[in-house]
Amino acid sequence: MRRPTAKGKGADIFLGDEETAAAERAQETVEKEKASFYFTLELLDELDQTWMQLRMTNRKLTKSELVQAALEEMLREYQQRQEDSRLYQRVISQS
Repeated sequence: MRRPTAKGKGADIFLGDEETAAAERAQETVEKEKASFYFTLELLDELDQTWMQLRMTNRKLTKSELVQAALEEMLREYQQRQEDSRLYQRVISQS
């Protein structure tokens, strides 16, 4: 009797149907658009250092994900706190 073939089954061999569906949903990507901004060399160095430190825990982390998370947090805080936010205080105090 021949053993069943694993060819073409991919992750289904190891995961059940429910887990496979969850894995597929996790791989779905949100449409993104490239944007360019100017940053100081010091800030870019800090970004690199932070990215390398965080990659020790999550090897798949990209710089884009790090920048997006940081920006989302600052914007979320601004939406909640407005003039009391760190973003507002920083931008207004530099004007």
